[in-house]
Amino acid sequence: MLNVEPGEYYSIVDKLFASRIVEAVEPLGASVERIDAKIRHEGRVLFLSFEVEVVQHSLTGIVDLETVIQGIVEKLIQKANSSFGKLYGVVFALESLKVRENVPRGTEKTEVKLVVSGPPELEDSLRRLGRGLMITLKDWGVPISSLTVTTDLVSPKVVSIVLRLTKKMSEVEKDTLRDAVEAKARNYAKALLPENLEVQVKVLDPSDRKIAQVMKRVKNIEKEIEMLTQDEEIRKLMEALGKSPSP
Repeated sequence: MLNVEPGEYYSIVDKLFASRIVEAVEPLGASVERIDAKIRHEGRVLFLSFEVEVVQHSLTGIVDLETVIQGIVEKLIQKANSSFGKLYGVVFALESLKVRENVPRGTEKTEVKLVVSGPPELEDSLRRLGRGLMITLKDWGVPISSLTVTTDLVSPKVVSIVLRLTKKMSEVEKDTLRDAVEAKARNYAKALLPENLEVQVKVLDPSDRKIAQVMKRVKNIEKEIEMLTQDEEIRKLMEALGKSPSP
């Protein structure tokens, strides 16, 4: 859930920051449950304050989520300023960031978390694909803590599916599982998704290098932010707020 004050900045916060934070923490076996964002406008500067509520579903890794999210937000702001901000003559600045980390209790530790991210018109189909895979993996007896199904919000071309295992597997086992899940996902995708979307699967276990996965995703996100300078909805919103693209 995303809350933005004032509400007219919702699309900007969602597309430039909130949705990117959600995607970037997924490889950690974590999910963002809620983001509260406030924007304070002074001249050309938009001061950002975030409160992020995160649930850690994989309990096997020791990761300082607050430090990771701080780094992610700083990189997103830097990229937004160099592309989007430069075009519209505004500067984003981080005023404050609070991260509330929750750990699933009791039986919730064994629950599989499904995380879906994509364009609104594809979200339902992506969720159905994810649920189908969760049923299949349960039938196969595969121990996973989370399953993510994501695609680019602006120009979807690849559906990325990430399985977070609760137990360590050998590379051979992970490769075999990845191939099996990919085959099953492609069958589901034929009925649920546009034909031009490619399906890719990653299988991660507690031994994988989590931070490296996150930072790789951040680099991809930075490229996507640059593409948002051409987003029609964002352009109309900025013009309504009195900001037009610089010549």
